[in-house]
Amino acid sequence: ETYLGLISLFAQGESESKSESLKWSYIRRWKRGTGIYPTWSLLGYEMGEDGKWQIVEAEAELVRIIYDMYLNGYSSPQIYMSFDKGMHPAEIAEKLNALEIRTIKNNPWTGESVKNILRNEKYCGNVLCQKTMTVDVFSHKAIKNTGQKTQYFIEGHHEPIILKSDWDRVQQMIDEKYYRKRRGRRTKPRIVLKG
Repeated sequence: ETYLGLISLFAQGESESKSESLKWSYIRRWKRGTGIYPTWSLLGYEMGEDGKWQIVEAEAELVRIIYDMYLNGYSSPQIYMSFDKGMHPAEIAEKLNALEIRTIKNNPWTGESVKNILRNEKYCGNVLCQKTMTVDVFSHKAIKNTGQKTQYFIEGHHEPIILKSDWDRVQQMIDEKYYRKRRGRRTKPRIVLKG
């Protein structure tokens, strides 16, 4: 048992050491404005032979349509509906599913998956590194980085699919809707009991 305990401690130390080395490698690359950013789950981009991101035009067109639907609404003879204002992410998801269009992971669209596309700075050519962080090397559980670790922002990392002005406008619209919704919430009255 002692021998097995020593072996497991040694293996744990080695895993932690490799994990720290990888983290420092990523940080050095981010500071230089380079790094490893997988594109396998990113609609609209693929990794070129030179290691740089390339636009996949068929997928990029869907990204543009999602932004346009959010900004301007949508009309299609296929589903006989039209909107004269921008659409909510859940409505966009509903329309994409009605047209049998799937996400990059071949799943049905949800309001959250549409919102993730709308919020992703990569579509205007920038990259924010370390949005999430791994809690420990064994569970590999990732959580949102809300300031626990330094984030690195790389401007102009790759060719954009969406104009920066349109991306900024979408962020402003999302934020305004969020704050308007928060302000509109009614708080429950507080009941004070006297004993």
